[in-house]
Amino acid sequence: MLRHYVELKAKHPARLLLYRLGDFFECFFEDAIQLSRLLELTLTGKEGGERICPPIARRPSPRCRALLRRIGPPWAKRGHL
Repeated sequence: MLRHYVELKAKHPARLLLYRLGDFFECFFEDAIQLSRLLELTLTGKEGGERICPPIARRPSPRCRALLRRIGPPWAKRGHL
């Protein structure tokens, strides 16, 4: 999954990438740091293989949607949440 994130981020460096994992939205690396500052989230981390432990920011799905809508575009555009 992290490999996929890195590939997508390389194609879209200006976008904040969020993954829906179960009941949570999660983001990694610089996106996690940026989102944690915007939404006042605690950064966490977990093993990503090959000794990679990226910063992770996660938020339950309904709460993340509401907070991102408050922030406004570009993340709150219709169809992106």
